[in-house]
Amino acid sequence: MVVLCLSLVFAGTVAASAKWELLKDLQVKMTWANIRGQYGFVWPLLNPQYQRVTTRAFWEACQRKRARQTAGVKWISVKATDAYPDRITLPLLGSIPAVAISVEAKFKYRGSIRTVRDTSYWLNGDRGFTSLWDPATYRAYKAHRCPTYSSPTVLP
Repeated sequence: MVVLCLSLVFAGTVAASAKWELLKDLQVKMTWANIRGQYGFVWPLLNPQYQRVTTRAFWEACQRKRARQTAGVKWISVKATDAYPDRITLPLLGSIPAVAISVEAKFKYRGSIRTVRDTSYWLNGDRGFTSLWDPATYRAYKAHRCPTYSSPTVLP
């Protein structure tokens, strides 16, 4: 009986780990798509409740504005370094269990190579995993403003 329980726990852990590896890959693909202006790939991954806060056209306009602000940045690499369960509190969604994905990107700017690290959050819902906005991004779009970033960022 103990062996059966341990094997079920291990199988569940392996399944979650494999799912999170796929989610890490998806985060990297989504980040590169956003960097490259491939917004048709990124928008459908956004949580539907957040999609209803703004129009896709306005969201894309904000993405293009950010791309112009990061002109001169040459992206070198993007990798997801970790995935782990977390509980976060977000506008519209309240306190929810989510998967946190740690992201690290390297880029060249003004002759030097720099690294930026951030965390993205994903919700596993009826449609599978969907990406989430941080509260500041939500507030900006709700007020029909583009979010502001203090430095080049890797997140959509």
